[in-house]
Amino acid sequence: MMDMALAIKNARLQAIADGVDAAGQGATFTLYTGPRPASANEAATGTELVALPVPLPFADTIENGVLTGNPMVEAMATGDGQAGWGRLRDAAGVAVMDLDAGEEGSSKPATLPATQIYAGMLIEGVSVVLAEP
Repeated sequence: MMDMALAIKNARLQAIADGVDAAGQGATFTLYTGPRPASANEAATGTELVALPVPLPFADTIENGVLTGNPMVEAMATGDGQAGWGRLRDAAGVAVMDLDAGEEGSSKPATLPATQIYAGMLIEGVSVVLAEP
């Protein structure tokens, strides 16, 4: 077991935000069906449902060991299925991290109003909140 000082937790979260923002405007958060891969270094699995543009900067606030992302930009879904996870990529398309996804009110780090998605649906209201243990 380990416990980090709050300043270290916030610095780790800032490093994630910097990774998303690294290549400038054009980062994406792509939602997929099924379980997420074991590592963000692996190829994405499942059906791609929607690629949401990520605002620049990605982080709205980082405080008390919690990163709250700025609201995602709405986008049109291209696939059908149940969103299970998402991948944050920088503007160069490099994977930064994978996150479990769930409906608003769930304990998942990425939330959206509904996880059942259909092609042609406008997806909005997706948020990301990362909390250091």
